[in-house]
Amino acid sequence: MATATAPTEAEIREAIRARIENYPSDDPRTPLREAIKGLAGILRGPAYDTLESPDPRDGNGMATAPEDLWSGDLRPSEALVLRRHGEAAVERAFERAMALIVEEIVAAALAAAAEIPDAPRAAREPVTA
Repeated sequence: MATATAPTEAEIREAIRARIENYPSDDPRTPLREAIKGLAGILRGPAYDTLESPDPRDGNGMATAPEDLWSGDLRPSEALVLRRHGEAAVERAFERAMALIVEEIVAAALAAAAEIPDAPRAAREPVTA
């Protein structure tokens, strides 16, 4: 028979971890990181143009899109500054976003558990905190 006690926070966190591990299509990490990298393109794009692009049209001193803040015609030291700040922003935003996502799911599961504490539970091994 299924357990009829509300799940604990530890069980909820373990369920989130297991969901990500068992269902790669539900893992938000890769698309989230890619979306953040896309937005950080205002920093990373000009740095790429200067430091890495094989396209000779890059680094021509002109902005290439309406959202460009810097041209691709940067000194390497300037491009490194943009890249460093862009990469750091991606990491900070990713960590904060993932923490927020997990906290929101945990809060929602705890709220649901409080409303329906006697609802039948799935049969699974208990999680020890």
